[in-house]
Amino acid sequence: MIPKKIHRLLLAADSRWRSMHILKGLLLVLSVLGAVLLVLCLADNLAALPWLLRRAVFLGTLLGLGAWLAWKRVLPALRSAPPEALAVRVERANPGLDNVIVNSVLLASNEGDPMVDLLLEDAEERAGRVDPGRVAPWKRLEKLGLGLAGLLVLWALYLGLFPAQAKNALQRLRVSDDFAPPLSSITIQVTPGDCLVLQGSDLEIRAGTRKGPLPERAVLFLRRKGETASFPMEFDGRSFRHI
Repeated sequence: MIPKKIHRLLLAADSRWRSMHILKGLLLVLSVLGAVLLVLCLADNLAALPWLLRRAVFLGTLLGLGAWLAWKRVLPALRSAPPEALAVRVERANPGLDNVIVNSVLLASNEGDPMVDLLLEDAEERAGRVDPGRVAPWKRLEKLGLGLAGLLVLWALYLGLFPAQAKNALQRLRVSDDFAPPLSSITIQVTPGDCLVLQGSDLEIRAGTRKGPLPERAVLFLRRKGETASFPMEFDGRSFRHI
């Protein structure tokens, strides 16, 4: 039987390794997903990417990272390792142990032999001085943490300096171009503006551009009593109109 102190050391080291393995994977997934999302938003701001391409890239990245996290991080962390493998992991993190932990695990079944008892006693005494956290030190997360912090700074700059563009790009990831058209430098001029008309009388609405080229089409949205109706506007050669 493996001595209690060594058994507790192996369990603590194994728990720390499992937690660190999953946490490192989560940080890596968040970093990659945040970077892909930022690049996707910037590319959409610059080139107005098609809706299917935007969704395919985002969902593909999301599903791929989720599968990688489950297969490479979560599942290995859930598998139980034999005591011999845990002992080797502890020895690698603590070279000064001189294989005493590994030998104690391998020879635990020979308990009662004077030489083995001396070895187990020495191993227990050394195990009490071993920090199980050395198997997976927090320093391993340093580079990922710095990378994620840098990514958050870039996101803060993007959201702070270009809030309208960021909002538009994020909205366009969820809905199609019909509901969230890309931002442009075109300035639309609508006439007649605010006016009062008799109920039932005609009202001609025109939409043109004060700056930039005319868009390919124009749609008039009418909101009344919580309901919204849409009407395509006709192009008369100079501007869009609806009566």
